[in-house]
Amino acid sequence: MDAAQILDLVTSRRRTTTGPLVVGISGFCGAGKSTLARHLVEALPGAVRMRGDDFLDPTRSHRRSTDWDGVDRDRLVAEVLDPFRHGRTGTFRRFNWATRSLGDPEPLPRTDLLIIDLIGLFHPEALPSIDLTVWCDVELDVAAHRGIERDRRLGRDHEGLWHDIWIPNDRDFAARFVPRERADVLYEPSLPLDPLHRVECPDPMTSLSARAETLLALHHRATPVVLPTVWDAWSARAAVESGFEALTIGSHPLADSLGSGDGEQMSLDEALAGIARITAAVDVPVSADMESGYDTAPAELVERVLEAGAVGVNIEDTVHSQGRLRGAQEHADYIAGLRAAADGAGVHLVINGRTDVFKTEQQIPDRLAEAITRLNLLEAAGADSLYPVGVPDTATLEALLAAVSTPMNVTAHPVEGAIPDGLDLARLAELGVRRVSFGPLLQAALGNHLAEVTNAWR
Repeated sequence: MDAAQILDLVTSRRRTTTGPLVVGISGFCGAGKSTLARHLVEALPGAVRMRGDDFLDPTRSHRRSTDWDGVDRDRLVAEVLDPFRHGRTGTFRRFNWATRSLGDPEPLPRTDLLIIDLIGLFHPEALPSIDLTVWCDVELDVAAHRGIERDRRLGRDHEGLWHDIWIPNDRDFAARFVPRERADVLYEPSLPLDPLHRVECPDPMTSLSARAETLLALHHRATPVVLPTVWDAWSARAAVESGFEALTIGSHPLADSLGSGDGEQMSLDEALAGIARITAAVDVPVSADMESGYDTAPAELVERVLEAGAVGVNIEDTVHSQGRLRGAQEHADYIAGLRAAADGAGVHLVINGRTDVFKTEQQIPDRLAEAITRLNLLEAAGADSLYPVGVPDTATLEALLAAVSTPMNVTAHPVEGAIPDGLDLARLAELGVRRVSFGPLLQAALGNHLAEVTNAWR
């Protein structure tokens, strides 16, 4: 639709709607959202516009994320959209760019038609509060060129932000949330579309591929890569701020943070939502524990993990839905399926192949021999690292290391040392271990200190 047709549509919806009407306009940066919003407000008596800039955080909007984290959708919904749509009075706060802080509360506008134009608006947090969604249907490279040229005319030196932050953020948001498909209406502004008005925009898989290659390289240096096992955005940011180069998400601590339990008691959707929140919060490679795969075909699991922003997976051989250990070849075949799917996607997903031979209650006459068999099969299937959980002692660990050439992962307690025998990082390096993760033990260690740090307040 063109602007005149959208004006007619909004006029018609306004006439037939009983109660307040919210029109949401979104699109890529530079697509013409503000121009369309101003046009509608000028042509529709009594309509009120909410500027997108009033709900941006200038710090968060200048950093990478896959969900436009810098858009304060929670405040927009809680203070404006929900009260307005339900006819409640109240106040809201605009962001004051002069003071770089929230302004004083002001009353909600008295109108029956509210128009909001904002990047990252067509997100699950905000969509239920919008009655009519309009997408400015301009290709990303064209919109980016338009925005860059506008900033140049205004004397704004934002080109680095466009190429390093805003264009990748737009690309990632579109790949993750498909906002164009969420729109009721596609608006087609008159913009030049010839090649001279395009900006090279990175494919989202290029960013994922680069992170995956970084994570893979960390497994092949002289010292083990330590991947703190995190469970939410806070723990992920804290780990990165502590100096760690990459992270892993543990199914056990993630499930605990959701009030669920380990062993695929949370759903795949819940796990992926948690993973997406974490990958959006940090700018380092993140691997995710996907347990035994949630009874999901390899191709689908790889697609959904990459969509969530993770570039590595941990896959174990305990099938929780069936209460059994996968057969050695069965597990290797599943890992091979993941490798093939990731290769097809153009991303070297870093696969940590795990076996629970040492911890299963299933009767296995020679656990060491069985573990070596399974690890060798996982190597051949394309695993990038091997994870025998519950290794009973250092001698067994040495035997396992001698039997494989692929980097090996061990579990460690951040205070008490690695399993087995409380080995420290230097000793693990001497033995040839190449990867360390904390499982649920980092979360547990922090929990153990809660009583200590709050003792004076009880």
